[in-house]
Amino acid sequence: SQFESGEFRRHLRLTLLGLSYKMLLAPGLVYLIFYSLNKQNDFSSRITVFESAMPPMITAGILAIQNNLNPGLAANLVATGIIFSIPILY
Repeated sequence: SQFESGEFRRHLRLTLLGLSYKMLLAPGLVYLIFYSLNKQNDFSSRITVFESAMPPMITAGILAIQNNLNPGLAANLVATGIIFSIPILY
């Protein structure tokens, strides 16, 4: 499966939901947990939050596609996640 505009539109809602969780909600939760435990914003805490905001892994997308676990959605999550990660993580 490859990234196609028809597949993107078909899975738009789930793609946005998945990326919202992976790149916004999860890092926010990690930040809150680190801040509540450490009460500081040290380097290791910032790196951990940054890593939690990374886009979905390419390897996980390939495995999902190979095992026919909604290949269109898997391709969308990886491709769109990489595109969105550039301005978000910069």
